[in-house]
Amino acid sequence: MTRGDRVFLLRQGTQGRGIIASGTVLKDISSDVHWDGSGRQANFVDLIWECVVPVADRLETDVLQRELPEQHWRLQSGGILVKPELINEPEELWSNHLAPSVVTYKASAT
Repeated sequence: MTRGDRVFLLRQGTQGRGIIASGTVLKDISSDVHWDGSGRQANFVDLIWECVVPVADRLETDVLQRELPEQHWRLQSGGILVKPELINEPEELWSNHLAPSVVTYKASAT
């Protein structure tokens, strides 16, 4: 990830899987001491969440898989890169999903 990249938070688990937030990367990835206190290194990225929805209003993983079957949406690690030929598709699905009836929480940079 680099400054300006678009990011989506894809909720995992056995229930409520799907996109629940979108944002923008503020700085390139940096390394620092892992948060678990083990002393090992971990990668971090500064970003701002611009839109967050309740889990009940998520863009479900099943919809992503149906609409964009070329992209793998079942994550086993810390993230994925969207295939270059599909780069605009998740944004369009997310924008269309965010109807006026969905309550969104806008974050502000302060």
